[in-house]
Amino acid sequence: MIASVVLGADPPYVLVEGIQSSRALSTFIRAVMRWYAFGQYDYVIVDLNSFGDWSPQVSDELAAVTGAAADAGHWLAFFS
Repeated sequence: MIASVVLGADPPYVLVEGIQSSRALSTFIRAVMRWYAFGQYDYVIVDLNSFGDWSPQVSDELAAVTGAAADAGHWLAFFS
């Protein structure tokens, strides 16, 4: 998993790439749910193009973490 800060954007955001397994995605979700993973960056985009472990449970987890981030005043987007 690689997290890159895109400072030239307005607003600056973190781009996360390279999540390939359910374990890595679960680790990422736990970090985001506590929102310590990205410090000052309230905008996070997650590229799941490499992820291949799709299931209804994964979709539910992504929806839950996106909602929790929004409730905390953060913006989190996943794309595949």
